Amino acid sequence: MLKRFKNIVSDPEVNFTVLFRLSQALFGLFLVFLIPFYLDPIEQGLYFTFLSLTAAQVFFELGLNQVIIQSVSSYKGIFASSKLLFDKATQAHNLIALHEKLFKIYLVLSILFFLIISLIGYFTFTNVQGLLIESWLVPWIILVFFTAVNLFLSPFLSFHEGLGRVHQVYKLRVIQTVIGASGSIVLLILDFKLYSFLALPIVCSVISFVWIKFNLHHLLDYRQLASSLIGGNFSWFKEIFSLQWRVSLSWISGYFIFHFLQPIIFYFYGPIIAGQFGISFNILKAASNLSISWISPKLPELSGLYFANNKPHMNKVFYRHAFYVMAISLFLLTGLNVAYVLFVMIDQEITSRFLSQDLFLVLSLISFIDVYIFCLALYTRAHREEPFFVISVFSAISTILLASIAIFLSFNEFLIVRLFIIMVIVMPWSYMVFRLYKLKHWKNIN
Repeated sequence: MLKRFKNIVSDPEVNFTVLFRLSQALFGLFLVFLIPFYLDPIEQGLYFTFLSLTAAQVFFELGLNQVIIQSVSSYKGIFASSKLLFDKATQAHNLIALHEKLFKIYLVLSILFFLIISLIGYFTFTNVQGLLIESWLVPWIILVFFTAVNLFLSPFLSFHEGLGRVHQVYKLRVIQTVIGASGSIVLLILDFKLYSFLALPIVCSVISFVWIKFNLHHLLDYRQLASSLIGGNFSWFKEIFSLQWRVSLSWISGYFIFHFLQPIIFYFYGPIIAGQFGISFNILKAASNLSISWISPKLPELSGLYFANNKPHMNKVFYRHAFYVMAISLFLLTGLNVAYVLFVMIDQEITSRFLSQDLFLVLSLISFIDVYIFCLALYTRAHREEPFFVISVFSAISTILLASIAIFLSFNEFLIVRLFIIMVIVMPWSYMVFRLYKLKHWKNIN
């Protein structure tokens, strides 16, 4: 087992992904712990609600980045395994045609995102009593604008991931995180309030643009080979949309599962409780994101192995990485709960800005189950299929229904009901789908 772990640690894709998640977690946690000292409770609630509303970019991207990674990696897998020049030229044509369509599609999506989300935020915050418009309007508009820019650039990074350049992309993201988060920390200490958090999206957009521009040469060989194909026909509907509609439902559902609660809590329970939930949720989310770093960068490899017809090795890679993901997630979430107990003993005033200890544990259990389901879903996505979309839609609908009765529940009851739905229904259902799917696709594997 130790040898297997050393092999995973020596994997450059995993290394840079873990480094990215680790930098996100460390800088994110540092920012989170600074927030109670430099923002008042209402500003804290505004900040985390900003994040949740801008996460609505999923309604515009519709899971397309995930499909890009899967599609590009499958084209590349067939390209690498084929011995016929015509087949290679066909896959090269698919790659280049997809790359060229992304510019127009994401330009429209990013413009729509900026216009619609700006207005949604405006009406959300102006309808909360006691909020002064001058305290949030300008940072909100700037944040949405640069989030839109990053949305526009994101598919081109996903394209390079699908080409197998995972560790190069995550190396870029490490640089963005270190520079952008450091800028936010400095600005927060200098008392720039909500403007402090604009540093990260601005830095990400600038660095991404420069990196994409200087890495276009990696497409030259594919472009030259694609030009030799006469009458190539790339069908967006057949190649992309046939998978995307299922993925989009899962990703839209993911917004309701992970981000929809923040503005709902802000609206029904007030900015102070929203701030407590936001800071607790984001700490646990950082731990979960760090743990899935041991498997998320393996999606292109798993998909490539499947389409290269190397199914036994794909199975082996998945189980090895999934085991360590769950072990690391359990360790990190347990450590955070122990740390919470210690903080209560040291400084109760600071911990008053977080959820109570029992609710923090409830959120931890939800986070652990989410990591487990993520692993199962990633396995099926490597086949360019999305059997989990029904579960995702159910989870989203249950979250919306829960939000609709929030006015009749205390905040404690609200979170406990959510845990019950996930633990009793969603988790066993997810395992059943994964098990049946595995038996269907691997019945001929010993």
